[in-house]
Parts: sequence; C-alpha cells; structure tokens
Amino acid sequence: MSLEELREALKLERALKKRLAKTVEEKYFAIFNTKKSFSLKIVCKYLGVSRYGYLKWLKTGKPEYKKLWNKSC
Repeated sequence: MSLEELREALKLERALKKRLAKTVEEKYFAIFNTKKSFSLKIVCKYLGVSRYGYLKWLKTGKPEYKKLWNKSC
C-alpha cells in the first residue's frame, strides 16, 4: 500500500467511523455517500465488498438506499 493510499484509507476511516456499516446494503450505502471524496477501489477494499457487487447494486438495488437514508437521519 502506497503512502497516498494509506492517507486516503485513514481519511476514509474517519469519515465512516460514525456510520460503521454492518450489512452489505449498509456498506453499499456508505460507498454511495463517500464516492465523491474517496476512490471506489479503496472504499470497497476497506469495507470488504467487491466493486462489481457495488456497481450491480447501483443498477438494481439502489432504491433501497432511501430506506437506509431514512433510518440514518
């Protein structure tokens, strides 16, 4: 892991600390909320999910994030 990747991972950890995701859907939702700030590759690796699974969720399961959003507010 390069120094830049390590820095990004530490920033990601701080950003996700309050929203520690437990289910796969929660992890995808966390990725969705942080995708503008962090690399998709790094976030998926940190949360232990595949990029393919996340991208598939975006196409097919994304409406579920609305339920999660209501829970988190």
